[in-house]
Amino acid sequence: MPFGTEIAFGKKDSPIQSRQFEGMTLVGVMDRIDKYEPQSEVGVDASQVGHFVRLIDYKSGYAKFAFADVFLGKKLQLVAYLGVLMDNGFLPAGSFYFPVKDGWDDDEFSHRLVGIFRDDLDTVTHLDKGLSKHATDGQGKESEVFGVATHTTKTKGFCIAKRNDYALEDEQIQGLKEYSFAMIEQAIVQMKKGNIVKNPLAQGNKAVCGMCPYWGVCTSSGEPIQERVVMGTLGLGAFVDTQDK
Repeated sequence: MPFGTEIAFGKKDSPIQSRQFEGMTLVGVMDRIDKYEPQSEVGVDASQVGHFVRLIDYKSGYAKFAFADVFLGKKLQLVAYLGVLMDNGFLPAGSFYFPVKDGWDDDEFSHRLVGIFRDDLDTVTHLDKGLSKHATDGQGKESEVFGVATHTTKTKGFCIAKRNDYALEDEQIQGLKEYSFAMIEQAIVQMKKGNIVKNPLAQGNKAVCGMCPYWGVCTSSGEPIQERVVMGTLGLGAFVDTQDK
């Protein structure tokens, strides 16, 4: 059920508090927050009832979530906003972009939510109520809401049949939260130091400076622009590698 829309955090009189980074408070507005209240018979601690939340950020046009964008600090919003809710005592069910378009593609899944979610059957069936209807018919069901599917087997019973790479354990969600906060803090530290070095991030063969309207300003001094080039694909393993070092 909806918990609220256009909910501000970190501002005066905001119902959701935010943490400070180097003396600066993270502020923002969450487009939509949904909560679910699991019944006690499904095995969820009664003290947690109503605390699981789904965060939704509406995006016009194309919406994509990639671990690489979080790892490189390009897109921290979904993870950081979910982290703010976690700091306020909410339990994470998922955090998603919702693509809003003038027209839909002629397929079954182009309208689905895109993002991360908790790898848990109870969570999944609350994020898409339609999946629970197939708990007894033995038929597989691909979610029309987000990237997951369920089915019923003789050994496991009703269970998750198909996951994408964005079904995460609680520890992984916690790790992403802390990483995003660390990236925000690092950015603030660099800004306070006055770091304006011209070293934009480029992934693969994308010429990021060629699309920037301020390219002429950066090149007016005659100093070269040193792009930070990242080749290959960065997945969830990039965070594990970083934490192990």
